[in-house]
Amino acid sequence: MSPYFLSAFIGAFVGGFFVIGSNWLKHCWLRKEYTQDILIHERIKAYNELNYCLAELLWGLPSAQLTQMGIEILRWPKNCQKSPKFFENDENPQLKEEKEYARKIFQKTERLKKFMRSHIPILSKKVQLVFWEDFTEFIEWRSIAEKYSDAQLYEKYPEYTEDIIKLLYRLYDHTINCITKDLNVKGFKCPSTGELIAARQKGVNKLKYYPKEGYGESEIRKD
Repeated sequence: MSPYFLSAFIGAFVGGFFVIGSNWLKHCWLRKEYTQDILIHERIKAYNELNYCLAELLWGLPSAQLTQMGIEILRWPKNCQKSPKFFENDENPQLKEEKEYARKIFQKTERLKKFMRSHIPILSKKVQLVFWEDFTEFIEWRSIAEKYSDAQLYEKYPEYTEDIIKLLYRLYDHTINCITKDLNVKGFKCPSTGELIAARQKGVNKLKYYPKEGYGESEIRKD
């Protein structure tokens, strides 16, 4: 074999190997980019669902209901020792409604728990850690509700209603803020629950300008 032919053969082999290697690296890079795009899309979908579940729990357990029903709203299934009134007056419409409310809150809580566990590979690590810190505290309140009677609970935690309400707001705010930071998109900023409540209250306050029983041309409200 002549030196010229050998050199040409080696050059062709090296060139072919370089092309194959280049194509393989390009394929890996494109595959990685494609996978990344899919995961980002799935993460955004998951964040949207998580926001919905959190809002459903937060606004499904408003302070008014929690104040009215007390810790009973977190007790499910009902226990005859801790919740005797539901067994002594099982035909009472109001108690039936409260019982159904507690069941729905339990379902929403379990839904959130299952959602987070099934989306571990999708959600960012920071979002998961922030969520579970506050959510586990909320779950612990359910355990406390099952452990103590109303009287015992009030003695040990006299401000438990306010504590649970603040916890729910904190759970929502911390998780959503962490989601926003993870997406890192300029111009996107979520209002806190405190700001949302204040905005809603402003809307309620505007009704004070309206007459109590309708108004005619001479009764148009003043801004």
